[in-house]
Amino acid sequence: MSQALNATVVKLLNNQQGELLSLNTLKVKGNQLQLDNQQGVIESHGNLTLDLKQWENIGQVVRLMQNSQFIMTSA
Repeated sequence: MSQALNATVVKLLNNQQGELLSLNTLKVKGNQLQLDNQQGVIESHGNLTLDLKQWENIGQVVRLMQNSQFIMTSA
């Protein structure tokens, strides 16, 4: 688990059965990014931003703090 997680991914992020965890801000972006989160977990205690071209197999997305923001954009 990281304090803040910022990732820029070129094409594919395969988080099948994986975990992306952050104690603060979690941001994943990419111009052509495809995210496969089948049975995966994406969790942030702060703001959560997913900037994707395509999202498959949503899995579990968790945001824990009351004043957090969840932003998802898709082309």
